[in-house]
Amino acid sequence: MAKKTGANKENFEQTSKIFLDIARKEFIEYGYGNASTERIVEQSGMARGSLYYHYGNKEGIFRAVYMKVIKEFANRIHAHIEDEEDAVMALKKGCRFFFEQCKRPDVRIILLTEGLAVIPYLERMKILEQDLMALLRRLILNIQSQGKIKDYDTHVLIVFVYGMLAESGRSLEFVTDVGAFIDMYSENMDRLLDKLTENK
Repeated sequence: MAKKTGANKENFEQTSKIFLDIARKEFIEYGYGNASTERIVEQSGMARGSLYYHYGNKEGIFRAVYMKVIKEFANRIHAHIEDEEDAVMALKKGCRFFFEQCKRPDVRIILLTEGLAVIPYLERMKILEQDLMALLRRLILNIQSQGKIKDYDTHVLIVFVYGMLAESGRSLEFVTDVGAFIDMYSENMDRLLDKLTENK
């Protein structure tokens, strides 16, 4: 069977989507270290040069998958909380939804685990700030606009909250009763946010 032709202006987006969908599954199943560009190319039906044209190498396609997972994740959180008018409740709902989404292997493995090993910290933070942390920033600024947590540094709060969410989400890989842990994490996060945002 002949390989499909390489990327050009007409098939660039279609080819990219094929590679990203296959690579996402590859990284979830094998992790970054054991993932194989050979398998990705073979399953795509494309020429090897087409993968290199789009992404350069394995690290390049991982970055693309990582960024896609983050963007989709941020969009799901936004859709989940967009009708919530109370700023504190929106943050609480967003945090619980974050924990729930950590049941997804693309979020837990690609975003929260493999991404730490593959992408250097400063670069990873720049990527996160485009979507996930931008959403968290808006939520925290909305709370601060109501006169709550206004004495706290916004950036520090973003890092604190995201750090708690991400570390908790990673831990779900190693527990047996995931639902019970999500409930526990969510209840404790709610209490923490209540304490943090209470007016004195």
